[in-house]
Amino acid sequence: LQVICCTTTLAQGINLPAALVVIKGTRVYDQGGMKEYDSSTVNQMAGRAGRLGMQGSGRCVVMTAIEMVDHYEHVLRGHHA
Repeated sequence: LQVICCTTTLAQGINLPAALVVIKGTRVYDQGGMKEYDSSTVNQMAGRAGRLGMQGSGRCVVMTAIEMVDHYEHVLRGHHA
């Protein structure tokens, strides 16, 4: 496959490595309002890039609001939010 588009559910449920993961937006509608993805969800999606033992490296692009950039950089560097 050259490209696959998926939901967070599919991203968590399959062992499909990717050279590049693009997270197009970090907010989800939940219980009547918008909220940010939790850190474990973002880590799980980003973790599809460059799977250990399958690929040498991978990249992840996170498209988020400017005020959330520091938060997601922190999360994806392995720090808990």
